[in-house]
Amino acid sequence: MALVLPHSIFFHVGRTAGHSVRKTVREMGMPTYDVGAFHDWPSNISLIEEEKQKLFFCFVRHPLTWLKSFWCHETQFGWSECEYTTQVQSDAFAEFLEKAVAAYPCGPVMEIFRPFITQCQEVGRQENLEADLARILERAGERLVPGLLDKRTVTTVSVDRRIAESATAPQALLEKVLKSEREICERFRYVDIPQGMVGPSQVCLAPYVQLGISKHAFTVDDPAVRGVRNAFVLNGDRFRGASSPRVTMAIRDALEASNLQGRDVIDVSCEDGLFCFFAEAKEAASVVGVTRNIWSVTTHLKSALDSNVSFLKHGCYGVEQVIDQKFDIALCWARLHNSRHPMLLIRSLSRLMKEGGTLVLSTHCIDAFPGIPLMYTPLGSETPFNAEGCSYFNKEGLMNALASYGFHDFKFRVELETGTYKDRDFGRMPFAKDRVFHDSESAIQIVVMTCTWSPAAADSDPRYALDHTIGQGLSAWWDSELPSSGLPESVANNDMLVMLYSQWHTQRDVGQRLQRELHAMAAAVKDREEIVEDTRRDLVARTEELDETREELVGRTAELDAARHDLIARTQELDQIRLDLVDRTRRLEKTEEAVRQLTAEVAESTRSR
Repeated sequence: MALVLPHSIFFHVGRTAGHSVRKTVREMGMPTYDVGAFHDWPSNISLIEEEKQKLFFCFVRHPLTWLKSFWCHETQFGWSECEYTTQVQSDAFAEFLEKAVAAYPCGPVMEIFRPFITQCQEVGRQENLEADLARILERAGERLVPGLLDKRTVTTVSVDRRIAESATAPQALLEKVLKSEREICERFRYVDIPQGMVGPSQVCLAPYVQLGISKHAFTVDDPAVRGVRNAFVLNGDRFRGASSPRVTMAIRDALEASNLQGRDVIDVSCEDGLFCFFAEAKEAASVVGVTRNIWSVTTHLKSALDSNVSFLKHGCYGVEQVIDQKFDIALCWARLHNSRHPMLLIRSLSRLMKEGGTLVLSTHCIDAFPGIPLMYTPLGSETPFNAEGCSYFNKEGLMNALASYGFHDFKFRVELETGTYKDRDFGRMPFAKDRVFHDSESAIQIVVMTCTWSPAAADSDPRYALDHTIGQGLSAWWDSELPSSGLPESVANNDMLVMLYSQWHTQRDVGQRLQRELHAMAAAVKDREEIVEDTRRDLVARTEELDETREELVGRTAELDAARHDLIARTQELDQIRLDLVDRTRRLEKTEEAVRQLTAEVAESTRSR
């Protein structure tokens, strides 16, 4: 989204400190509003006439550091689905660079920057953010706050160390990239290769769950693998997942930090079962995966690994009633915010834990109303993504909900901003602007956290003292309203299931049609871009020819000027000669007249004699 200021408009080029610019403008107290979609350039946004009169500006950065930032971001958060990323996607930074230059020989970064820098009157450099932003805002006539820019630092998304360290490439390749980006480098004075980027080409395996070597055959092209949620490596082959790699990494790291060896582990709502197999690979004593439907990829992996993981077909609620075991480590991911009865889910998790056991929890949270424990319960379009999401705690609300069932010692391992769909009513909710996790444009986050189950320790919370009670007593009182025979089973309405299944097929067909149309449009856009690029190259060539012609004309004009000056000098000389001749002619005429008179006098004198 472009940020409209009183006298200017900021167009956000991705990976160029745009969040820092937006944060600075907000802190200056300027009235602003957003227009267009995220990372849109001027001609892509419908602006009113008043907005068109404002100063347009954006920021750029060194091509190599931009490419590194882009690759790290996509590797960590998942490769976006667009034509650009499809052509350059790779787990190796060096291979990514090779693909980028092959796909965009006139510069892969220039491909991103061009529509911005050709349509903005001012372009700053990220490396000179404070000075350039001050200069641009001053030129636009915006009201600056003295001293605020002097202490401004670039706000960046935290990149996992393992990914950042993998972003190296041979020097010859980096020089090749810089050569393709000559236009940017010459205009914005980028010369050297940034420090720390020269190194070997290496494949980054940080986003993957390592499953080792299978005991039986596992087919790489198996259709079942296409639906896997978490990326994994098996037999050296890499399989991409649909989930955010950053979330997969955080859950895997949290499990590993919990020391899985010899521990009893349960994954409630295990979906593809990857973390169950990971726990087994780390020598867990026993592993149980709970899911309503065992996925095909889970069955294939269990067979290939000759795994002893037990999978139970059951919902999340009341699972403790059918499992006669307590666990050292429990995992629950991507389920709490999709639960209509989140407290029942937390209750079930608490009843699966051993004293001192660790819960690893991943869920969506709202990043709003700091200091006020609450839960957001949207309906339909009020959800940030789809209608299944229905229970979104904020940070305090999540900790209080867990604490009421004996959990404490909360550690938030990942606080991940995630975008929302603009056409949903969630984006119009008046959430507070103060953010808990980080300065974000979105009020929804994915969190991965760990906590310990120890009711006695949780009961020492001083907030219970005023009412002379403890958490265990309260939870027992709350639970007394539940049926003594256990939670009632859900009974599905067959007609409803048929209708929903039909709607799913209809929506799937619509989605496939839209995807085909999108691919067709993308191909058409690519063809147009190639035509534009050919036209641009032709214009550059014609411009060079015109420049040569202009220089030749300048030279010939100089020669003609010299000849003209020479002619003027010669004309002046001839004029002087003409004047001399006229003067001599007059004198000759006078001499002739005197001779004529003298002759007449001589003749007259002769006759007199």
